[in-house]
Amino acid sequence: RFELASSSIGAKWLPGSDVRQSYVVGSTTLDDYCQSHQFRPNLVKVDAEGAELLVVNGASGLCSLPPHEAPVWLLEYSPTACARLGQQAELLPARLRAFGYQCFALDGDGRAQPFPEPIPPDVPTFNLVASKQGPL
Repeated sequence: RFELASSSIGAKWLPGSDVRQSYVVGSTTLDDYCQSHQFRPNLVKVDAEGAELLVVNGASGLCSLPPHEAPVWLLEYSPTACARLGQQAELLPARLRAFGYQCFALDGDGRAQPFPEPIPPDVPTFNLVASKQGPL
């Protein structure tokens, strides 16, 4: 279900948001979409307002590909948004690592830095890059 709020700033689906209209929309997994369209991406960009782990879980086939075929992931990573959905933020990098990915955080200049662990509480959002072929 997609809920359209009166404001145009993200997270329109959050409980308590100013919902004007609600729509039922179809969805699919990334694996199913890629299989039905005979498509294999090189790069997957995700900004799912805290539901990034759900997207990765729906792409286990893509994530299981060997390093020279597996896509690079660029995800907006927000521990705060994960918590609003009842998700543990640490599970996303752990899941990617389980598939053989290395995780990095992009700094302000767009350079890949080692992924911070534990995740600093004062950093609400950053871009996570996951690659099976090391830093890009």
